[in-house]
Amino acid sequence: MCGEFTGPNAPYGYMKSPDDKHKLMPNPDTADTVKKIFQLAASGMTAFKIGTMLKRDNILKPRAYTMQTTNGKYQRESLVKYPYDWTQGTIMVIIKNEVYLGHMVCNKQTTKSFKNKKIISNDKSEWIITRNTHEPLVDEYLFEQAQKATEVKRKTWTSEPHIFAGLLRCPDCGRAMHYQKRTERSYTASYSCNTYTRYGKEYCSMHYIRYEDLYQIVLNDIRRYADLAKNHEQEFIEELNRAGSNNTKKQLAQHVKEKKRHEKRLSEIGQIVKRLYEDHVIGMLSDERFYEMSKGYEDEGIKLKADLRKIQKAIDSFKNTDENSRQFTSMIQKYFNIVSLDALTLNETISKIEVYEREFENGVRKQQVDIYYNFMGIIEKHCKYMTADRRFRPETTA
Repeated sequence: MCGEFTGPNAPYGYMKSPDDKHKLMPNPDTADTVKKIFQLAASGMTAFKIGTMLKRDNILKPRAYTMQTTNGKYQRESLVKYPYDWTQGTIMVIIKNEVYLGHMVCNKQTTKSFKNKKIISNDKSEWIITRNTHEPLVDEYLFEQAQKATEVKRKTWTSEPHIFAGLLRCPDCGRAMHYQKRTERSYTASYSCNTYTRYGKEYCSMHYIRYEDLYQIVLNDIRRYADLAKNHEQEFIEELNRAGSNNTKKQLAQHVKEKKRHEKRLSEIGQIVKRLYEDHVIGMLSDERFYEMSKGYEDEGIKLKADLRKIQKAIDSFKNTDENSRQFTSMIQKYFNIVSLDALTLNETISKIEVYEREFENGVRKQQVDIYYNFMGIIEKHCKYMTADRRFRPETTA
């Protein structure tokens, strides 16, 4: 039964209840380590650095801890020669595991066939999730922040880390922005569209912006909202509700439209695969051609299902405007005295930043930057103007 735990050992951070071996409860020895891992991941720290920190603190890795607490019953000593060497893989398994949200997840793996017992992983859409079966170690918000922070590659092509990793997007092609270290210039780094950088102007435009300019725009914006939330809390919430109501209608309509388009395409893929199977059965398609074509549609279907889950999550988040406004206000107030940005601040406050192409009007460069805040999405449109003498001054348009 999926709601019950049936494994030989409880997941790291948990222990089996002494009253019911099929129920999990937090392990006082390891639960805090799991919480620490999620907090560090959400702050932008890489799995490698988290593992290094745990090793430095002499914290036993899961396999070594299991061996120690079960007197070696389930693990061979040769497998834990280095009991404090946490690998990146071990850290990532913990971060991705929804068991720490208090849910039991089944059907993650299956065998290839009745005859072939090789274990294969099922797509996430096929998982069976029973919610709230035990006490969570992390909340939904921290879990999602950790996922977002670890989904992106934390090193750029120049091997330099940057605090905006995973947040910047090109509004035209949807790809991430490429980070470029600038040692020979008066500024430290810049961003440009990844599609443009890799494939050229035939596929997308540059969407170029300097690191320092983007940094100042975002810092000023967070400061502005933090000041309003701190000094005019109730008025700020009411204004957010009005703005959020307008934003919700527009963004919700867009998400619903996108959801219908994805569902229609999934239905089409189902019909296509069915016809392919029929053609294969009657001999119109060779085995090789059938598997080649069906694999392509299967991959597209998996991606569509993943996108649909994200779209549905976005739709659900728009249901309560007032609650979202209050959560955003409570969160942004913490940054009232902010003087600098870091990855933790950015990932806690912002879900996405879109950088538009530069426009020139009478010697003045205008560039739109849309900041999507957690809980609220876009609150206002944000623009940066540069005069002909290259002095920057952040501006905001309604």
